[in-house]
Amino acid sequence: MSTDRATLDSCAFADVDSAGHGHPGPFYQCDDGTLLCRWCFSDRRTEPRPDGLSLITAATVVPQAVSWLWQGRIPTAVLSLLVGPAGRGKTTLACELAARVSRGQLGRPPANVLIASTEDSIAHTLVPRLMAAGADLRLISFVSVYRDGIQEGLTLPDDVTRLEDAVAETGAALVVLDPVVGHLSGAIDSHKDHSVRRALGPLAMLADRTGAAVVGIGHLNKGASGDVLNRLGGSVGFGAAARSVLLFSDDPDDEESAERLLAHGKCNVGPHAPTLRFRVESRTVTFDGREIPTSGLVWLGEDTSSSIQEMLNRGAADPDRGTQDLAAAVILDALAERSRRWADLVELCKDEGASEHTARRARDQLKRSGSIEVKKSPVGWFWNLPMTSGQVADGQVEKVPLTGEFFPNQEQLAHPFGDGQVGAERSYSPLDAAADIVLEGFPGAEMMSSEEGLE
Repeated sequence: MSTDRATLDSCAFADVDSAGHGHPGPFYQCDDGTLLCRWCFSDRRTEPRPDGLSLITAATVVPQAVSWLWQGRIPTAVLSLLVGPAGRGKTTLACELAARVSRGQLGRPPANVLIASTEDSIAHTLVPRLMAAGADLRLISFVSVYRDGIQEGLTLPDDVTRLEDAVAETGAALVVLDPVVGHLSGAIDSHKDHSVRRALGPLAMLADRTGAAVVGIGHLNKGASGDVLNRLGGSVGFGAAARSVLLFSDDPDDEESAERLLAHGKCNVGPHAPTLRFRVESRTVTFDGREIPTSGLVWLGEDTSSSIQEMLNRGAADPDRGTQDLAAAVILDALAERSRRWADLVELCKDEGASEHTARRARDQLKRSGSIEVKKSPVGWFWNLPMTSGQVADGQVEKVPLTGEFFPNQEQLAHPFGDGQVGAERSYSPLDAAADIVLEGFPGAEMMSSEEGLE
């Protein structure tokens, strides 16, 4: 095997490639000594490989050090998770990260970002937050899939091949799934470990083959565990599949504060990075003469005063109140995905240690408060969350207006991660080169140019 670093760091076909992908590692040494990335190693076969067991000799694999998209926190070529309580700013942080990737502010050249979201409106929420973060919107793309002429969200594992083609075509360095559970196929039960692994396994292989960093956003349940992997909404399979898990949550010492902490809950490819402190702040972006309110983050430095256990205890169920709160959280988490029969909810509660009697008491309390409801369908009774105003019903497609220009010449934007001062503003054009805006302070950043349902 060659020991020439110039050879080891690049694919033999990198200079003559027509597909436009970045030839990521790992690299494989052919019988003739040629070093190829996985893409070209696979393409070199003259005939399709038949179904069956695949063996890769260890001697043909070129060892490589871990590469980081965000140094010490989000590695490339693997699946990572960004988790935390709902409504705390996880999507805002993801938009800040996407913006920095698009402008080359994480020690890498500017790169494309793919975002698949099932919760937030593109025009009303995501694009304004990206604008407030200083993103180069020309390098940000939103992922959807057309089936039978109808535009739908990305589904895992069904659409992994399509997603991989999009990553290869755009050379995307970052793929964001918000939330990851919202993209699971209806055949996948997010509360069953083997089912979750069947969906996330192909996604992890996509990351490995393309070299892209894949980041899934997830919520926490209301359990009392001090282990972040046991607090993930759904199966522990989510945390097991991820190589790095970041917890984004409130400051446990100040519940009313707008400050947030970002802590490492798991990292299989390196040491845990120091905890960071951020502040969520309101911002306003201007487009076509209209002011659009949005939000952003200001980095406040490292934090050494709070442990991840204290962060997890914020909002956790009180053990002294028994398991009823836990059962209620399990029911709400499950119904947030889809309507379910009561028997299914009982099994999920039992999996978390709550009895059927406790689950029934939790259900009745949620029903009295209007948090859940039961409806009869042609195939039986189903429990579900009540639909709120503005929510899109099942089977309908939200039509998001994406016409018009998203690149105004001048805007007044709050300076994200700038000097830590609320309201600091800077005028800039998103079409300018990355060097036009120096957003300092982001850690790791280095600028570069029968009534079955009732019982």
